[in-house]
Amino acid sequence: MKKSILCFVSILSFLAAFFTFKTNAESKAPTKNTIPIAMATDRNYVYPTIVAMVSMLENKKSNTYFDFYIMTSGDIGFEKNYINKLNTLYPNDCKINIIDMKKRFSSSFIAPGHITTPTYYRLALPSLLTQYNKVLYLDGDILVRTDLSDLYNTDISGYYIGAVKDFGEILWTLPGGWFPDYAKRLGIRDGNQLINAGILVMNLKKMRDENLEKAFYEYIPKLKQRGILLNDQDVLNATCYDKIKFLPPAYNAMHHFEFKYDTIPHLFTCYDPYEFKEACENPKIVHFTSSNKPWKNSNMRFYGEWNKYRQIVENRIYKILPEGVYIIHSLLNDRKVLDICNADIASGANLQLWDLNWTNAQKFRLKYLEQGFYEIESLCSGKLVDVAWGGKSEGTNIWQWERNHTDAQKWKIINAGNGYFYIESRCSRLYIDVCNSNIANGSNVLSWVFHGGNNQKFRFEKV
Repeated sequence: MKKSILCFVSILSFLAAFFTFKTNAESKAPTKNTIPIAMATDRNYVYPTIVAMVSMLENKKSNTYFDFYIMTSGDIGFEKNYINKLNTLYPNDCKINIIDMKKRFSSSFIAPGHITTPTYYRLALPSLLTQYNKVLYLDGDILVRTDLSDLYNTDISGYYIGAVKDFGEILWTLPGGWFPDYAKRLGIRDGNQLINAGILVMNLKKMRDENLEKAFYEYIPKLKQRGILLNDQDVLNATCYDKIKFLPPAYNAMHHFEFKYDTIPHLFTCYDPYEFKEACENPKIVHFTSSNKPWKNSNMRFYGEWNKYRQIVENRIYKILPEGVYIIHSLLNDRKVLDICNADIASGANLQLWDLNWTNAQKFRLKYLEQGFYEIESLCSGKLVDVAWGGKSEGTNIWQWERNHTDAQKWKIINAGNGYFYIESRCSRLYIDVCNSNIANGSNVLSWVFHGGNNQKFRFEKV
């Protein structure tokens, strides 16, 4: 009996020690430092935005967790699937939230240039993210080289935003500048306080408490009335004036100044020399601010570093099928496949549907290009599947043509589920479509607007 009691007590002691150890271990486990990050994109800017997000994820500390809010235009379509893949690649490091902004802002507000409507989306963040008192807003044309915790933890109590001064715009307002009256146009006292809106620490609580979002919307119509050129950036410059915390330039190293200090007059009026030197030599965030971007020009400074993250995006997100030779089956009937008419080798030979016969007229070599696009080469001719004359209208024929490196020969392969794919033309954004869902031999294949029918779905069988 005594032995039984002693054994029972020993078990209880062991269990108590075990759960005490487990509780202590759990209490010592690092807690996640959650940083909400908002970004904005239309269909054309998804790719660099994802590269920017990967640069953040690859350079963060182990206990940093990103709660991403990606505000998208109504035309984003399947591109949102590429953004969502980051949930799979970094399951313990981030959460992706897609916000469809539909037609929230009018394109009539946009000043001429390379800027598009999503630039205004950041102005809606106070009412969009009511669960947060503070958020980082980041443009998509950036390279993040550090953990963002210090930036997010910047004390902006008493301020609407934290931002880096924009010397390019400040130059306009100086005597002899392009627009010496620009501060007056904005309705502010001092042009030396103008900021760049690409990287912002936003005090959402203060904005909500003081109804600043209403002030944003009331100011937007004044942009054209007063000849104001920098869209939402100047909405922020005007409405947040005197309540902006100026951040070190290393957090927004604007690429179009080429990181030179001594050669740029008046720069000392904008940045502390030591801080600017640090920003030149070791920027924390590189901002590719001009229309010259690293996805267009490989000769830019920091291209190599940006390209490192681009390669992760290409290989793990956009490259949906491995290169190789495939037979392309229609979901209408698995025995019907894409086929070059009569195995013709001439440019202009038609792409059609035909019974599977395993000839080279039905075998196509995929060569990966970039951003999810492939060349599709016929094995019987060495010619490429091509949109006739680069046509952009529904019903444009699809044939083969000699390689000419145009967008008419670039095809995005998009996952349609259950092992099937859509095939989208880069030149027209129309889809390969079996005409009228006809499965008879010789049925024509053409370009058509997306509708998701089985005549737009294909299975790639590697041979």
